[in-house]
Amino acid sequence: MRRIQSGWLRRFGCSVFAVLCAVGFAGCSSLPEEELYPVDISLETIETNMQKALDPSGRYAKAKSYFQRQTSVTENWLEENVGESITDVWFLAPDKLKMVTRVDNRPQSGVFIDGERGWLYNYVDERESELSEERMKLVKTLILIANPGSSLSKVFDHISISGCVMEEEDYYRLSCRVNDADESAPALNIYIDKDDFLIKVYRIGDSMSKIVRYGMHEGVRIPVEIQTVKGGDTTRVHVVDYQLDVPISESEFKPPYIYR
Repeated sequence: MRRIQSGWLRRFGCSVFAVLCAVGFAGCSSLPEEELYPVDISLETIETNMQKALDPSGRYAKAKSYFQRQTSVTENWLEENVGESITDVWFLAPDKLKMVTRVDNRPQSGVFIDGERGWLYNYVDERESELSEERMKLVKTLILIANPGSSLSKVFDHISISGCVMEEEDYYRLSCRVNDADESAPALNIYIDKDDFLIKVYRIGDSMSKIVRYGMHEGVRIPVEIQTVKGGDTTRVHVVDYQLDVPISESEFKPPYIYR
């Protein structure tokens, strides 16, 4: 994944976006050791079991849109609250995304993706900036990951599978890359529980995010609590609302300045 640790990505997040956003925020001074070993299991088997665990009725795979609200709270090493926000995410298949972050119930920033074009919007200064072609390549990859009808094998060109023991837990580790990724860019490593086939950890280079808890929403199991550590700061993301097939106009995926 091209430059997935860029500062811009650190402001990007939605169920899977929330996880990747949390990974982007991370800057752990030390990460747990991994013990890798070969396993005899196919990617098809892993993906089939993941689908059964996350979307047993197929409701998510058939969805055309969704809405998600999440809260983020950051505490420093003294356990003092140093930041709190609410982020609303709207997705419309196949390639439209809107994400607005509020602080003290006031919009602060937004990300608007309308197919081939995307914008960042600063609500405080009423300023917008269109995303470059390079950034849109990353956005398209992330949107494909978040698309209900997608799968890891449809997103990544190379996925290597190994067993992994980390912090006394046993996982399948999927190391994922795309063809056009910068050779110096780290792989996205996904750690899947061997018993229930739920994703428990994401790791990109020296950054890591843990899914603390899953919850059922409209028959779909999604991450509802994610924890990230950056130096002495801990950020906790909680999903507080999640709805499938919400009505939303295509015009919502353009920044406000277009209509001024």
